Amino acid sequence: MGKSGSFFFMSHDHEFMIKTMTTGDFNAFKKLFRAYFDHINMYENSLISRIYGVYSVKMGEAEPVYLMLQGNCKKCKEKDKYVKRVFDLKGSMVKRMVPGEYHKNSAVLKDKNFLAMKKEESVMLFDKSDIKNIV
Repeated sequence: MGKSGSFFFMSHDHEFMIKTMTTGDFNAFKKLFRAYFDHINMYENSLISRIYGVYSVKMGEAEPVYLMLQGNCKKCKEKDKYVKRVFDLKGSMVKRMVPGEYHKNSAVLKDKNFLAMKKEESVMLFDKSDIKNIV
């Protein structure tokens, strides 16, 4: 479970991930879907996660559960490459730091960690289209 309370499920082959969404997340995604879709189609090398579907599942009288199906972006296809660090970047600075100087390779770091690390080392190669608004 993530800090937001969302649950994550991986497919058996780790190619896909299903994440539960809040009603607010679901409604926000519906508003930005067109811009997201246009961006992903225009920039095929974009590093933004590929979202393959967003669903509302309702059973009987229960409140609907919202689900997002996306590709797993933590996989490396080349045998001589590996994921050195993982970041959950949201574009916010509010509560976006994992404290501490040293982190395990499996730690999911946040926006402020990324900004601090990029000053010291080459952290990631971005597709320029994905970083129009990065400070």
